[in-house]
Formats: sequence, structure tokens, C-alpha cells
Amino acid sequence: MKESTPSFDPRPTVPTAGTAPCPHLRDGKRLHAPVAHSPWREAAASRTNPKKRIVWKSSASRQPGAATPLAKIAGCALSVALAASALCAPCAAYAAEGTTDVLLVANDDQISVTVPASLPVAVKTDGTFVVPTLSIENNSVFDVHVDSIKALTAPDFSLVAEEAFAESDGDNTLWMSLESEDGENVDLASCIDLPGQTDSSKWVVERRASESQPGTLSVSGDGAIKDFTLASETGREALSVSFTIKAGR
Repeated sequence: MKESTPSFDPRPTVPTAGTAPCPHLRDGKRLHAPVAHSPWREAAASRTNPKKRIVWKSSASRQPGAATPLAKIAGCALSVALAASALCAPCAAYAAEGTTDVLLVANDDQISVTVPASLPVAVKTDGTFVVPTLSIENNSVFDVHVDSIKALTAPDFSLVAEEAFAESDGDNTLWMSLESEDGENVDLASCIDLPGQTDSSKWVVERRASESQPGTLSVSGDGAIKDFTLASETGREALSVSFTIKAGR
């Protein structure tokens, strides 16, 4: 395909009447004024002089190392791309966090424990007692323990410590103690005025094995009485013993 070349008329142009004179003409002759670079002129010159290369230059002067307009545009595009990626990046979700401890409380009023309603103690001819084993049953799903023991004498009976029994006098004076299967002995005379505190580790009643098999603690007893004037074949109440049971060991 043949390229078209812009026409160039070297003849001077003479202004006609009524028109402003051309600044490049003087007395009808063309002056050689500096002309801005034109790609058409560069193309024409390259045809007349094949050795001359066309060099396209920017109309704006550049300092060494300065970015070209294309580089500036590319830099802007990169900046925009980075900004867009920052906007599209997943944001971390922040939330408040709290911890609640769940406490399982075995209230004392939820304990299911059974003690014998009565304890028939046989009195031998020398006044010593034959005390049957007392069994405390735990029907709870957790262990319990005997925390304290309280003793109360019936009317016409008096209770003294074992050490003081031999020297005591008076009708129906007695001493009595209870001992857990783990070996702690409690003299009931120490539990008259105030409940006697026990060593809870020695009075543990383990939890039930099943609904029909409660945990048990066996308690044995011992004692004696002097001058038992209130003897009866049907039995005579001499003491009442209260056990305070608490949850845990």
C-alpha cells in the first residue's frame, strides 16, 4: 500500500488585499522561521535522506531517570490495584469472649441419708452394754460424711465421760461412745452441750452403688450404766443421738 505524503509548496504566499500579512513574509519573500517538529516533515526528510532515522521525541523535556507519561500511568494503575486489593482483603472478625465456670453444688438439703430410728442396747447383769452395729446409709449419688454428733439424755438419766464413770454415783448414770468403722471413737459425753465435731475423713459414707444398693458406714458402740432403776422389758429410752451429715468427704 502506497503511503501518501503531505504536499509542500515552497512558493511564497503573497497576502491578498484585506488580509493580515503573514509574519513569515517580508516583501513577498518567505523567511526561515523555526518550525516545530512535525512527523510529516520527518517522514519527508527520511525519504530524501534514507540514512536519517526518525526519532520520536516527547514535546516535554525529561530529566534523567524521570518517568515517562506511560510509566506514570502504569504506576497509577498499580497503586489503584493495590488499593483495590486492600479493600477486598478479608477483614478479621472481632468478638468479645467470656468464660463461665459451671459449678455443681451438692446442697446439704439434697442429701438422702438414712439412720436407724432406734438402737436397742442390751444391759448385761454387770451394767455393761451390748450395742448392735449402727448403719448409716447414703442413697445419694455423691459421698457424704458425718460432720458432727449431738447427744441428749432422757429424763432421769445422766451421761458422764468414760473416765469419770467409775467415780460417779447416782442412779441411772451411764457412759457411752460410738466408733466409726475407720477407727474414730467419740465419747457421747463430749457431745452433750455442743455438737462434737468429728474427723470427717473417718466418717465418710460412700455414694450409692445403685438405686437399690446404698453406700453404708458401720458404727459400733460401747458403754455401761450404774444402778439401773428404770429397767423395763419393753425398753426405756436413755439417749437420743443426732448425726449432722454434709456432702463430700
